[in-house]
Amino acid sequence: MIKTTGGRIVLQNGTHSLSADLVLYSSVYLEGENSGSCILDFQTNAYGILVVGTNAYTTGTLSVSNNSTTVTGVGTTWTSAMVGRSILLAGAWYTISARASNTSITIAAPFASTTLPAGTTYTIATLKKDIKITDLTIKNASSGIKFQYTNETFFRDIDVQTSVIGIEGIDNAQSNMDELDNLANNIGISLTNCHFFGINTVGAVDILAGSGLVLDSCTNMGIRACFFLNSSVDGINLTGCSNINLSAVTCEENAGQGIEFSSSNTNIAIMGGSYESNGSDGIKLTGTTDNLQMIGNSVKNNGAYGININASDCDNNNITGNNFLSNVSGAVNDSGTGTVIRGNVGANDNNLMDVQTFTSSGTYTKPTGATKIFVQLWGAGGGSGGVVTNGYSGGGGAGGYFEKWFEAGTVGATEVITIGVGGVAGASGGGAGGTGGNSTFGSLLTGYGGAG
Repeated sequence: MIKTTGGRIVLQNGTHSLSADLVLYSSVYLEGENSGSCILDFQTNAYGILVVGTNAYTTGTLSVSNNSTTVTGVGTTWTSAMVGRSILLAGAWYTISARASNTSITIAAPFASTTLPAGTTYTIATLKKDIKITDLTIKNASSGIKFQYTNETFFRDIDVQTSVIGIEGIDNAQSNMDELDNLANNIGISLTNCHFFGINTVGAVDILAGSGLVLDSCTNMGIRACFFLNSSVDGINLTGCSNINLSAVTCEENAGQGIEFSSSNTNIAIMGGSYESNGSDGIKLTGTTDNLQMIGNSVKNNGAYGININASDCDNNNITGNNFLSNVSGAVNDSGTGTVIRGNVGANDNNLMDVQTFTSSGTYTKPTGATKIFVQLWGAGGGSGGVVTNGYSGGGGAGGYFEKWFEAGTVGATEVITIGVGGVAGASGGGAGGTGGNSTFGSLLTGYGGAG
């Protein structure tokens, strides 16, 4: 155990055999002379480097408004001892400056993100912060490095081999990994509830019992120029993540998917990467994954689909400019809603098969073979006000615009189309104009008219 209030520790080259955890504290910089020659051997897969805060508390739920310093709990027992500790809200740690009651605390800085509604989970802890670990090889560990309840951690030029987990992070914000290699670990990198995180030129090869990179409930993360090869499950697996950017990432020769989005993911960008020769799909959206942008990737020679959008509640995903050649089951399987597929090699665009435009009321006829129907409606504008004695009048309000995707099975063989009529002008002398008429698509969607 290294117990210190801070400082720089340099380990000489050679093999250092350890039979206990190596525990680091805040403001400690642990450096080896050279990553290939300075080796920490934990021998039995029972120990590793630990950077773990204390006094964790997660009972109950909370709410907090944007720009407020008051946090309100439900089912919490917040105590005066928590003043000075930190609370993790929307991916950032805030210092607790006061405690009013079991269910009310004050944070030192106004909450900067979108309002968190009642029922939001949280973590309070005494943090470990400002820690750097560089230039080491770690062998035979439980977790080569485990960090939890931490802020501002930095890892560079580290090799983790033959360990249970290469790198494990939980409840963390503002961290960075550069030039890390994982070889023959059971799991490569596992991150849970980690936020504002950079992963750069990191690799995982020959992962024996899991995936190369596992992300759970992570947000605001950039993954760049990384590689995940020959894992026994997936190259990368994501659950409950948002605002994740993958750029120039390679996932090849993994037994499962190159990337699997298991469920509850949103706002994902995948750009300029290679997802080839995986045992199953190159990329699979197994459960809800919305607003994914997949642009300019090579997704070839996979054992199932290039991309498999497997769930109907995967909404508004954009698949553009990728190469989908030579995937066993086909280029794209799209069971999602509102998917846009354009300009890919080896995959047809999902162009609209039929367009029907109505400028007056009529009947929509569903085309044979349609699977999804996109409807746009504009309500009629309201009438202008009546002219007053000086010769002027105010214009009427614009009609509303409404759009929606429908599964074809929810739309009748025909639907009555009503086009709203514009509101009449008001009587002279300043009379109010009439309200514009609604436009409707059967009983399924209404575009409301503007006020007069």
